Amino acid sequence: MWQVIHNAYIHSSTSLRKSLFKRMCTHVDDASPRVSYITASLYRELQKLKKKTSKANVN
Repeated sequence: MWQVIHNAYIHSSTSLRKSLFKRMCTHVDDASPRVSYITASLYRELQKLKKKTSKANVN
């Protein structure tokens, strides 16, 4: 499942990413702390990937 989200994130536009993350956060607020922890870790991983891909594009 994470791979699907990851692929969708990489191939999506910035505005879509922002709205996706906002939507995830609003759902997480109502959910258990475990889900919010998973979402936060996923977001951090995606940020790392974004930095790597932007560095790769510069080179």
